[in-house]
Amino acid sequence: MKSTLGSLTYWKEEFENKKSKSTFNIKKNQILGLEKASKHKRIIAGFVLNFRKVNQTYFLSIEQFNEMIKTLNKKSFNLDDILQVKHHLIEQELKRTKYKYDINKFIKDVQNE
Repeated sequence: MKSTLGSLTYWKEEFENKKSKSTFNIKKNQILGLEKASKHKRIIAGFVLNFRKVNQTYFLSIEQFNEMIKTLNKKSFNLDDILQVKHHLIEQELKRTKYKYDINKFIKDVQNE
C-alpha cells in the first residue's frame, strides 16, 4: 500500500542515476517482486494506492502499472494518471482517523474480470 497527498515517484531503469543514490516511492524491488508474484496462479499482484487529499483508494495491478508507466513522460504519477488506465476503486469508510476497507467486495470485483 502506498499513501500520498499528491503524486508518487517510481523506479524505472532510465531514471536510475548510477552515480548517486535515488529514492523512489515505488522501488525497483517492489516492482520486480510483484511481477514475479503475478506469474503464480490465483495471485493478484499490484499496488493499493491511497490518495489522502481526495480520500480515495485504488488498486492497480502490476500489469496495469507497467502499462501506465510506459506511456508516462514523467518520473511520477498522480490520481489523474491512474484514472486514465484500468483501475479498481476500493470502497472505504473513514472511521475517525483510520479507514475500513471492503476487501471482500474488492476481491470479488477483481476476480470477476
